Amino acid sequence: MRPALPAGQKRTRRKHVLFSPEEWATVEQRARECGVRANCYIRETVLGTVPRARPNGATRELVVAINRIGNDLNRLARIANENGDLPSEAEFDVLREELMEVLARVVGVGGGGKAGVGTTPRRPEAKATSA
Repeated sequence: MRPALPAGQKRTRRKHVLFSPEEWATVEQRARECGVRANCYIRETVLGTVPRARPNGATRELVVAINRIGNDLNRLARIANENGDLPSEAEFDVLREELMEVLARVVGVGGGGKAGVGTTPRRPEAKATSA
């Protein structure tokens, strides 16, 4: 993504830079990993802001799952702080199970060799009760 310029300023300077085919392939690959075009990647890198690679599909799915668990834990903590009541054991059990499943996916082990991204079903509602 191109950094915004202050109002009234335009990019008017064009420079011609030569790359070997291997160098250009590297620039394009790194730009793709960061989700930007090569020209934006070069500009940002030269100006001192090295773009960060975006997580690929598998990694992104794990990051989303971990973030969801964190959000749910924060929600339970907020309820406990507001009311003084601790959430039910069943709510904690649901989050613990989900966390264990995600951790198994991260380290590549799990139930019957079926670990991997996309193998964990959507968790039940946090208000589920244990039998």
